[in-house]
Amino acid sequence: MKFSLAALSLAALVGAASSASGEYTSRSSTATGILLRGQSTSSSNHRVVSRRETLPETHDEESVRTRTLMARDTKKQTGRRSKNCGYLVPQPSFPDGSRTYTIPQIQGRGLVSPLEGLPVYNVRGIVTAVDSNLFYFQDPHGDGDDETSDALVVFTSSRPTVKVGDYVAVDGTVSEFTPGGIGTRNLSTTQIGFATVTILSSGNALPPPVILGSNSRRFRRSIPDQSMADGIAYFESLEAMLVRIPSPTVVGATNDFGEIFTAANEGRFASGISQRGTLNIDFYDFNPERIQIDADSGVNDVEIPMVDVGTILLDVVGVVGYDFGNFEIIPTKDIQVDMYSNLMPEVTKLEGDAENLLIASYNVLNLDPNDADGEDADIADGRFIAIAKHIVYNLNAPDIVALQEIQDNNGIVDDGTTSATLTLQTLVNAIKAEDPKLDYKFVDNIFQTDGCCGGAPGGNIRVAYIYNPRRVKLMEDSVATFTEPAPKLVMESPEASDEEEITPTAEGEEGAVRRLVSSSQQQQQQQQQRKGAKIRGLQLAPSGSSDIYINEIEPNPAGDDPATQQVEIRGPPGEPFTQLILLSVESDSGTSQGRVDGIYTFNNGAFDANGLYTATVSDLENPSFTLILTDSFTGSTSTDIDSDNNGTPEDVTTIGTILDAISILDAPTGDLAYADTTIAFAGEPELIFRDGITFEWYYVASGTVYNLANEVIDAFEFDQSPSALTFGLVNPTRSAPPNAFLGSRLPLVATWKFLPQNTEFTTINVHFSSKGGSAAIAGRAQPFEKLQENFDVNGSLDERIRQSKATRFYIESILADQPNVILLGDMNEFEFVSSVKNFEGIPMKNLIDDIEEKERYSFVFQGNSQALDHIFVSQSLCPDSEVDYVHVNSEFAVSDASASDHDPVLAKIYLAEY
Repeated sequence: MKFSLAALSLAALVGAASSASGEYTSRSSTATGILLRGQSTSSSNHRVVSRRETLPETHDEESVRTRTLMARDTKKQTGRRSKNCGYLVPQPSFPDGSRTYTIPQIQGRGLVSPLEGLPVYNVRGIVTAVDSNLFYFQDPHGDGDDETSDALVVFTSSRPTVKVGDYVAVDGTVSEFTPGGIGTRNLSTTQIGFATVTILSSGNALPPPVILGSNSRRFRRSIPDQSMADGIAYFESLEAMLVRIPSPTVVGATNDFGEIFTAANEGRFASGISQRGTLNIDFYDFNPERIQIDADSGVNDVEIPMVDVGTILLDVVGVVGYDFGNFEIIPTKDIQVDMYSNLMPEVTKLEGDAENLLIASYNVLNLDPNDADGEDADIADGRFIAIAKHIVYNLNAPDIVALQEIQDNNGIVDDGTTSATLTLQTLVNAIKAEDPKLDYKFVDNIFQTDGCCGGAPGGNIRVAYIYNPRRVKLMEDSVATFTEPAPKLVMESPEASDEEEITPTAEGEEGAVRRLVSSSQQQQQQQQQRKGAKIRGLQLAPSGSSDIYINEIEPNPAGDDPATQQVEIRGPPGEPFTQLILLSVESDSGTSQGRVDGIYTFNNGAFDANGLYTATVSDLENPSFTLILTDSFTGSTSTDIDSDNNGTPEDVTTIGTILDAISILDAPTGDLAYADTTIAFAGEPELIFRDGITFEWYYVASGTVYNLANEVIDAFEFDQSPSALTFGLVNPTRSAPPNAFLGSRLPLVATWKFLPQNTEFTTINVHFSSKGGSAAIAGRAQPFEKLQENFDVNGSLDERIRQSKATRFYIESILADQPNVILLGDMNEFEFVSSVKNFEGIPMKNLIDDIEEKERYSFVFQGNSQALDHIFVSQSLCPDSEVDYVHVNSEFAVSDASASDHDPVLAKIYLAEY
């Protein structure tokens, strides 16, 4: 199937199925073969795998290292059609008049079958692969349409009796199976269940596999190399078909789930191949050309080789499946290596000297010295030694190493232990064993309390430092942490209440004090301001009588007229309402001004736990209108509340209690506003929303945020991206969060003296929240590459933005006194996403920007190399600074002895003139 997926939405994903009524989210072990919604099963036929914790898109692995996930989808997809036909059997007509279907007709061109939920009869094909409770079969003729797959999965609930090469006829019911359930946002696979299978002949030749890649006569078209949505469409058109990967080169080494990610044709046609052979992401490209190879013991118990990036395999043949957010090739034949990679761990060329500080950041993957904690055995596995060797030989013994994922002294034993002194001393001892001249010291994070900061329960993961005291001196009393941004300041007279916290005024602010204003105080103040506001000629509900108001609107884009729009209404959390009405009033200049042109009634609804109700309206007048929220309306779409068009409503008798109103005008002058709350802008904004705490209005136009006075507001002042739609979610707020690092690792600040130059500088070591909860890269949230600022797609981005904001405010607070600042650590985010770019405005420079785009990576996840670890320096330190990602881990097959899953990042910083 091939269709435009440039702006793919959930509706578009399922819209191709005219009769789709939902998706089956599990399988049963009964003979029926399909588990309907609402049923439960204790099926023993699910293939259950134990996987180390992994998170969609990218992740850190500080959390529990193992977990049992839902049954892996055992049905596998694949294929390509063939013109080779020699086994024709006439298709009979049925006495009940029911229609027979071919496999391509059942598959259709959409992501789900147009026949979902319907019975089908005499569906014919050749068996290409047999699994433990299903099989794959493929139409030997196909329909000549490259946009429809020629293969299907037949779910049998127990071991099928068919064999590869059997030509079969299948009766059953079409369904869609979503691995892990719809809540995972994975795609579904079309299957036939409740199946009756008739073997018509055996020993037939299999259809030739479709060749994935380029320059092939039997290749349908090139694998898209940029848009994930287009990549989904491509692989969906091959669902369950037999395929061949020609000369796959490994771009993601064998991971701890036995998966390999590759690019066809030795990667010659892949975009973003790095010098060392990884496939790097960028702002526009998450590499849909990646091809995952994942063996299924039920299909063919092949051995997955332990291979590193750059290894070239002989052609791999298998069927196309989908599981854990990725399409995959399930091999039907053994995998053989053509040429092993000669990649070796890198050794940096950067060195510290009398003028230059050498500093590194290294995520050491839940390091602890307790081999008996039941999680891992870091000492026995040699991980301390491996990390020590990296520090001494590959990183040239940095003056300071900022560490992340240090666990406490007894690992995940949850007995109240919080100190990590033994963990750090064990690492320091391992370094000294490699080079006796290196007598590193350490700085533990003493601000951590038991269970405060995420990660594996009992492990008390944290950031810490080790340093060479011959090169740098830790300044006394300089070790600190921070948890929140600087408080908002309210200028008041000196006669403040005794209950208020008073701090000295800044120099020059005589007669004023700084008062810390809490979020709840701000919220109360803003509520009173809002409830006392007026619409022109229309009195809002008096204070205390209404807590219901308009919260978020997505107006029509200029020149566009969508069929539906959304308006979010906020009210008492969990409370029902009997009736709410939205009125759209014409505000464009002309004779229709003041006329009601839209009436939208919502009966017997309820506000959710956040106090939100999202209303869908058929259309709002484009471009200028006033939106009124009321509890009743007795007029009609011909009602004119401003008959003389003077901008003041004369007749509002048809309108009940007016709960809220806002005028949205597409020009600063000329059109009439019937509400005191008015947005007048040259062109319509893309989004209008209230602050999630203070209730102030803001709007977004061409990506820029404005307040009602049309003043530009820095997007980083908000706790989350103000440009993202948040219907059904709490809106962004400019109010400071109480603790940006709640449940996450506390940052660690320290000030040092670079002894060769007697120069002071401050470091801030951070480890921002992981990407847990991210949507699947090849799932329903598309276009994935354009949704990285969306909190529902990019997991925990809201937390990382708050942490980034708190860190930025802290840096700003010290820069005047300390111009030499280095910010480094695992930020769990790409260089082009707001939580990282936030620091560029201080100004701080991200040194990795000096690295060529396709060479920027410290981590490889699902075949995508990417930058999660960063080093920023203040402007005073920018000249002559150098940076290097030292690739010692991410490109190599995972084993218990692997030092980490991250590569360290290293910087050489010139300090001679300070």
